[in-house]
Amino acid sequence: MQREEMELLWSVQELRAVRGSGLMGAMEANAEEANAKERQEQQWEEFVGRSLEQQQRLALEDRKCALMSSLSGAALDASLAALDSFVFPRSALSVQISTCRQGLPVQPIRGQQKPLEAMGVIPCGEGRVQVFSDLRRRGFCLTSGGKFGADFLVYPGDPLRFHAHFMAVCVQQGEPLSLRDVLSWIRLSSNVKKTLLLCSQCPEGGILYSSLQWSSMS
Repeated sequence: MQREEMELLWSVQELRAVRGSGLMGAMEANAEEANAKERQEQQWEEFVGRSLEQQQRLALEDRKCALMSSLSGAALDASLAALDSFVFPRSALSVQISTCRQGLPVQPIRGQQKPLEAMGVIPCGEGRVQVFSDLRRRGFCLTSGGKFGADFLVYPGDPLRFHAHFMAVCVQQGEPLSLRDVLSWIRLSSNVKKTLLLCSQCPEGGILYSSLQWSSMS
């Protein structure tokens, strides 16, 4: 096949035969890839056309409903007649782009060459583990209190059956607390209908609890 005085090879067998004879060339095109690209472009245009028709029909129905709910009489008839020439602009077309397409190159997932190493002991900080263990020993159920700015939410029983009664905040005994922080904890616990529970670990062992509630001034 001649194209601008160049021989074009369209099959792998022909390419192998020519390369076996010592002839070299350059890749110009691939007929199958070109045809596949044309098919994809044609399918895309058909999809966009169908989507445009569907969205135009929906937009027309929405406009009719809006007119019928806000107008009446001659004004309504005139507005509905004007919709006969309604054209949905292509620029307003909403197209759902596929995030998964066949044929995209994917890099293989390779295993880690470096062996896994232990992260070490994670510090519990401020006796949280001791507070958790003591409250569980007393029969309470606990969940994370992060969304309320606390360490734990304390339930009298199964969290699926009961609301939390306390917001537990772990503090160090003897460490001064900011009055602003304490007031914010109390007000937050009051807003969510809970009691603030300050928990601190005693040096001689055991846990010291202090419950605080916000009381309106009369």
